[in-house]
Amino acid sequence: MRITLKFDTLEPGGGYEWARIVGDGLVKAGHTIQWKAKRVKHTGNWTPPPVVPDAVPADVTLDSSSGSNVTYPDQFSRTTVRILHGLLPRKNVRASVADRMVAVSESVRNHIGGNLPIDVIFNGIDFTRLPEPKPLGPLFGFCGRNVKNKRLDFARMVSVRASISLIEYGPGTIYGYVDDPWKYLNGRIKALLLPSRKEGLSLVACEAVCLGIPVYMFPSAAALELRPFVTVVNSSSATAWARRVPELPNLEQARKVFNSERMVKRWVNYVENL
Repeated sequence: MRITLKFDTLEPGGGYEWARIVGDGLVKAGHTIQWKAKRVKHTGNWTPPPVVPDAVPADVTLDSSSGSNVTYPDQFSRTTVRILHGLLPRKNVRASVADRMVAVSESVRNHIGGNLPIDVIFNGIDFTRLPEPKPLGPLFGFCGRNVKNKRLDFARMVSVRASISLIEYGPGTIYGYVDDPWKYLNGRIKALLLPSRKEGLSLVACEAVCLGIPVYMFPSAAALELRPFVTVVNSSSATAWARRVPELPNLEQARKVFNSERMVKRWVNYVENL
């Protein structure tokens, strides 16, 4: 089976990492993967996969279009599945005419609401790309794009109020994009600050708890879904965040829940039964 992984903009981030893990699993299951994108955003030392022309046909298209666009069936594909990675605008998702829709968490499906038939296949982490867990360090960490909804400015305020230095990695941050941020964060930070209120199911949060690193989050739907593993701070005060004592995640349990092998098996079964 030929399967297209489709993006509006192909760039490093949770959506690409999800596609890489799922794509590798589908290839191992004997399928052919191809990448399509209207734009490819080159960032730092990231090497994007080769992109095929839009007219190249496929049996199935897994479409990770952004929240600002409506998904339509790929005219060169037998079946189009829209992947809901985050808390996208409801009106755009409800206007989608894709054949199927899959959310990466229950919180994403519940956010869209309504009577739409949305399946859920929980996100998973590729443990082979993670280093061995190390003792916690003295610093705060931030990992993500420097865009408005990620609220890097708030993480910086927390750092100042706590008098604890903040290490930033991601496009547009101080240290920029790196292929493996945990090479620089693991063993150096005491907690990861993720003050976004609009996360679907943050892969970097899942990676952190799988390394035994505490994660601070606002009480969004995604954070409450991750509640057994993350520190939910129910305050918009940077001082309250700075004073909060982090809760250590259960490393063994986290690695059972956020296992990419289980996610990949579900995706292979899902695609083969379309």
